[in-house]
Amino acid sequence: MFVVKHGSYFLKSSVTVYLSLLLLVGCQVVPVFTPTAVLPTRSSPLDIPATTTCTPYLTPAFSLTETSIPLPTISPTETPVPPPTISPTETPIPLPTISPTTLPTAALVTPAVEKTDRIAFLSFRDGNWGLYVMDADGSNVLRLTDNQTRVARFSWSPDGTRIAFAAQRYGQKSHIYVIDADGRNLIQLTNNAGGNRNPSWSPDGRRIAFTSNDTGEIRVMDVDGSNVTKLTDFGGGDYAPKWSPDGSRIAFFSYRSGQYEIYVVDVAGGDPIQLTTSRWTLPGTLPSGAGVGSAEPNWSPDGKRITFMSSRDDGISRIYSVSADGGEPTRITQNTVDCLYPAWSPNGDRIAFTCSGGTYVVDPDGHNYLKLTDIVSYGYIEWSPDGTRITLESSEFHGGDGNIYVIDVDGNNLLRLTDNGRNKDPAWSP
Repeated sequence: MFVVKHGSYFLKSSVTVYLSLLLLVGCQVVPVFTPTAVLPTRSSPLDIPATTTCTPYLTPAFSLTETSIPLPTISPTETPVPPPTISPTETPIPLPTISPTTLPTAALVTPAVEKTDRIAFLSFRDGNWGLYVMDADGSNVLRLTDNQTRVARFSWSPDGTRIAFAAQRYGQKSHIYVIDADGRNLIQLTNNAGGNRNPSWSPDGRRIAFTSNDTGEIRVMDVDGSNVTKLTDFGGGDYAPKWSPDGSRIAFFSYRSGQYEIYVVDVAGGDPIQLTTSRWTLPGTLPSGAGVGSAEPNWSPDGKRITFMSSRDDGISRIYSVSADGGEPTRITQNTVDCLYPAWSPNGDRIAFTCSGGTYVVDPDGHNYLKLTDIVSYGYIEWSPDGTRITLESSEFHGGDGNIYVIDVDGNNLLRLTDNGRNKDPAWSP
């Protein structure tokens, strides 16, 4: 089975492919209620009974499914949940009404949060999916967006001082914004009729890639919203752009071939190169409702390889890598249950990923598995900048209740950073 989450939209498949924020039910969460150390399990690789499966509830986008892709929009008729009283440690930032161009500076936070070891995340604690930051020990929680702003996805600037995010505010379409990491200087960067999502900051900090809702294509703009350039022109179905470490190329996944596959395109222009071709390798025909596809590309630190999650062989989502220049993909995991969201360590010597049985790390060649925790995580995971810790979310299914954790890469010192539920998408500041 295969699950893809990107931004605020979800894809649905009855057996396999995922592609958007979705609900995956049937897995058990093993919560941790105190910041106590958890020893790693050094059992055989992915020692999970084949009978341990997760029943997918997916919102699909491609022909393999039975339901069409809903665009990442929010009905303007939704009644916002009245915000509860905010604790003294979480100071709300009153954001101004959106103008057709640039928003004025947001209200100041005193004292301003200096650049430190921080984690940004999304939380529903105040009645809407808002953007928050906190120290890596769970202290100094700061809400960056108000309760009328529904944030879908975000990206840190390379210097860790600003965050670009996609959000729907006051019933408008989803657009790209930037804000200082201390809540100052909120600016709306896009204002096209169709809206936008999936911002991704370039390594040099000068540009932001995103997906245009107008056409479903990848575009690039300067960080002030100027000089918007169309990078792909397929006409729809291009998602989740990721910059190469040198900033010369962008990887994304797309439905342009009739199923979701991984592509790269030069930022200077040119046609995208297809890196994967998914296929059903089991005997017989493709079962009804089953599907194959690849998604969520992630560059290695040296820019030579790209990891991705794929149900390309038999409908079970596994972790693969492929040369950024093309070639036959290498399967990294041999699991019999779904594994998702591979993340490279900063020096490229390990890959972390989540499965229905817990969180793991493994060498890029598929050797030396280490199970870090039994906590079920169906969301993004990230390494700390120094490569010593990993942050993850706990969740029974996509979009469900969850909390943010950090854990050492040897499986020790598991620490829960949130305790109110409905938190997701933790991302360490650079």
